[in-house]
Amino acid sequence: AGTLVCPTVLTTTDEGLVDEDRDGFADLFDNCPTVFNPTQSDVDRNGVGDACDGVTTVQIDVKPGNAANTLNPNSNGVFSVAILGSATFDAIQVDPASIRAGGARIRRNKRYLCKGQDVNGDSFPDLVCSAETSELTLGRNDTVLVLTGQTFSGTPIVGQDKVRIVPGR
Repeated sequence: AGTLVCPTVLTTTDEGLVDEDRDGFADLFDNCPTVFNPTQSDVDRNGVGDACDGVTTVQIDVKPGNAANTLNPNSNGVFSVAILGSATFDAIQVDPASIRAGGARIRRNKRYLCKGQDVNGDSFPDLVCSAETSELTLGRNDTVLVLTGQTFSGTPIVGQDKVRIVPGR
């Protein structure tokens, strides 16, 4: 897992400016466009928001075991996303309450619907969670789902996986 430097990039759509992390600041003006940071705090004034200083990049797998990663944002179902553990990252230490997968929160009954499981056969525990498909903020032409969150100790994480969006009926 490496450290992500949050880029400042122009990302526009026909609908207007994109706010990928849904913090109220369009990516064009956001000092950390992939991590929710509504205060835009930048204590060291390096142009990178405090929320992105020290972000850990993680590997994720949308719909583990299904290479197509097909999602329908108009459905009322759920989809699984796995945060993959490794020799340098303990996925079980990610706080499910902080996870946003393509804008969708982790499903919750009495507890968050997450479990530790080795989905990729590397002997490291992965965190597999279920998210509400109807909460996805992905558009028809999006090809990447971005997951953000943080560990219980407060370290921000970000990961991404390719997806295929299918239209609703």
